[in-house]
Amino acid sequence: MIQETPPPVPPASPARNGVVHRLLMERPVLFDEIHRESGLIGKSLIFLTLIAVLGGFYGLAMGSFSSASQALSSAAKVPLLLVGVMAFCLPALYVFNILLGSRLGFMQVTTLLMMSTAVIAILLAAFAPITFFCVLTGAGYEFFVIENVACFSIAGFFGLDYLWKGTRRVSAARGGERDMTILAGWIVVYVLLGTQLA
Repeated sequence: MIQETPPPVPPASPARNGVVHRLLMERPVLFDEIHRESGLIGKSLIFLTLIAVLGGFYGLAMGSFSSASQALSSAAKVPLLLVGVMAFCLPALYVFNILLGSRLGFMQVTTLLMMSTAVIAILLAAFAPITFFCVLTGAGYEFFVIENVACFSIAGFFGLDYLWKGTRRVSAARGGERDMTILAGWIVVYVLLGTQLA
């Protein structure tokens, strides 16, 4: 009896994968969709939801060091911090991209920035169990502060790296220049503002 070879399994469609999976594993696909201006408003709303939910989850963990009321307050403050820095820095990023010669539209720049902020929120949420562990083991205040600064720093680094690579890819696809010096200056402003608001 001849066994029939099963047909090959087709690759999963990007649309079927979760948003978090796409952000972490399918960056080039998302960058190309932004280049084509495919569903930018819908993507931005999804990213904003991720920022609110996952950023709030980390804020809950961070605030639980003090009290239940502080935990709820921090659950609101962390998403507001992420969105606030993003909103204040968005106009400068758009102008810098024009000077960069990237030819990106305002909605494309907005989506890229919201995407990178969503990545920051995802990483913060991934660090939340560590923060909860520090609370449960009775870590001192100084150690807790250092742990939170480290979490925000690592998440911010990868989020900005995401923005850097996305801007570079989409800008190149639209025939823009690849000189990223101006964007590097904007990143410095972003970090300083984020530090000040925090």
